[in-house]
Amino acid sequence: MSSKDRYGKFKKKHYVRTIYAVRNYLCRQFGYKIKPFLFETELPPCVLMNFCHNANGWAIFYDYKKFKKRFGHEDFEGQEAYAAASMAHEMRHYYQHRQMLAPNPKESEKTIMLWWDNEENTKSLEDGDSLLDCLLQPLELDARLFEYVFAAEEFDLLLLRLILNEEHFNAMEKLYVEYYGKTDESLFNDEIRERLK
Repeated sequence: MSSKDRYGKFKKKHYVRTIYAVRNYLCRQFGYKIKPFLFETELPPCVLMNFCHNANGWAIFYDYKKFKKRFGHEDFEGQEAYAAASMAHEMRHYYQHRQMLAPNPKESEKTIMLWWDNEENTKSLEDGDSLLDCLLQPLELDARLFEYVFAAEEFDLLLLRLILNEEHFNAMEKLYVEYYGKTDESLFNDEIRERLK
């Protein structure tokens, strides 16, 4: 496959436009006027984007080259959807952090406590934890569910590459039911489970 075919027509300008648009859109949806800064950088292996915070504010770092390496074989719509979903994931981390600091959070006390506990006891691949253990942490599971639903609603695409395996998928569905009271067969069904095996 030639380089031109691999990278297609989804150029860096489309990627940047997409992630900025998603950031702005979700800030409005979350009700936040302050937006996290976006910076391009080289990130560690397997990391496409990373939400960070400190006393001065919030930022999301992105690695465009790594994104193209991982998703460059997708068509224009697929690359756009994965770029948007990745930003939605990091924006959910931004939302989580703002909620954890809010005097009157929109999320339940139970959820906020889970998030704080996860923030203080984070699992990581560097510490020898498995990828599944990392993905099942409350903050990560919530953000992964958010990006999965976001892509389905905004692009009418099920981005199954966001799901590690059936156990991860089942945990996402369980959290969805906890949030919404019932499952959504268009997002969670046995046909999708079979494709994950």
